[in-house]
Amino acid sequence: MLSRRTLAPIVASLVLGVIAPRAESGAPPLPDQLDYVGYADSILRYEPGYSGGCVPSRPNFVDPEAALGAPDYSGGAYGAGAVSLGSGGLLELYFGGWRLANSGDSRADIHITEIGGYSERCFIALRPVAPTAPQDLIDLGLQDANQDGFFEIGVSQPAGDIDLDALLSRNVSQLTLQFDAVQIVDDITDTPSCTNTVGADIDAVGGAMPWVPVLPLTWSNVKALYRD
Repeated sequence: MLSRRTLAPIVASLVLGVIAPRAESGAPPLPDQLDYVGYADSILRYEPGYSGGCVPSRPNFVDPEAALGAPDYSGGAYGAGAVSLGSGGLLELYFGGWRLANSGDSRADIHITEIGGYSERCFIALRPVAPTAPQDLIDLGLQDANQDGFFEIGVSQPAGDIDLDALLSRNVSQLTLQFDAVQIVDDITDTPSCTNTVGADIDAVGGAMPWVPVLPLTWSNVKALYRD
């Protein structure tokens, strides 16, 4: 059994590695390092009939977990790895390992990967977590119109990129705004036909701020390591 003396440096290195990845210089990654590596990892809610529109029926396009992780659609009309929202349908994805956050400049902060060769309109909203408070977002010009905890940030763009900073009424420094979930609602007026893959077809949602981790190592976990 490991001793306390042996475990101490191990625990310290774990904590430091989780709290401050890429922190050797104390600076954020360079622009060419901003890969979308912080992907959604669990489903909060999937309601393809959320707005009362047509719902998808093709079996390989109705599993919401297909939107988790990095883009992985296998290709073709009958591929796997994406989920159809339905006409006016809703999908809420949770970021358990990373936080979505703003870069403080004009770089894209979030990317929504959709398949099919064209982008179908969706309404995007984000759920804030500490240290970001709802009032902080209200002060910056954002709103939670339906009071569901998600702040509306606009309509999805054809390229899939979203720059949070461009939506604010004033400039804020990087990492000022942090979110743990994204809500995507298909625009029912954009998908009126009832195909078996109706609505936006989502492959993945990623955040470009990979230096905002969620600390999984609690003090209780640390104490559990120190067994005599």
